[in-house]
Amino acid sequence: MFELIDTVQDKHWFWDTELMVLAQSWGFKIKEFPVVWRHGGATKVNLKKRHFRDGLPDFPFKAKFGKTVKEKKQLNPARDALSKIKPEKKQIFYFSLIIFSILFQAGSGICGKYAAITIKEASPFITIANIYYLLSLVFLVLQAVIWQQALIHYPLSYAYPFISLVNFVILFFSAILFHEQITRYNVLGLIIISLGILILSRSLGEET
Repeated sequence: MFELIDTVQDKHWFWDTELMVLAQSWGFKIKEFPVVWRHGGATKVNLKKRHFRDGLPDFPFKAKFGKTVKEKKQLNPARDALSKIKPEKKQIFYFSLIIFSILFQAGSGICGKYAAITIKEASPFITIANIYYLLSLVFLVLQAVIWQQALIHYPLSYAYPFISLVNFVILFFSAILFHEQITRYNVLGLIIISLGILILSRSLGEET
């Protein structure tokens, strides 16, 4: 986004129009939302001068617009490469962001368990230096970054219920890696929690 703003040349009233045109050419989605307009009374804007001045940037902008569109491929190669992917593959890619977010969050919890097992003394230095503790933090950072990207393409009411799958992943690997016992009450409790999150997310999504 900052790279796009850097390409805006106008410094006066025309900058917002230029920004929207450039944003559309870059593939950004432009949304409209209502605002409450409150008239401030007197204004120093001269409509004749503004019309003349705002009309002038239009000519060099049109001349340079084609060049700017070509430059955006170099400035944002990742977005340009993604635009060439077929819609079906895009949806698979977007949904994989949710899957990876689930796996990274579960991985953080599992590494946290390993850290608790391997740390013999309760010391801040020993805890921070523990490899499993560091991996747990790395997984949390990756989860936060990927989850944010997933929310760009999906509404929260759709994506958030999938996070409840983290509990099932951790429960499954806790039995394999740590030989913890899984009872029917564990599974039933997670199912109830997941259904509650699903119902709450759907109801909030309908309200908004």
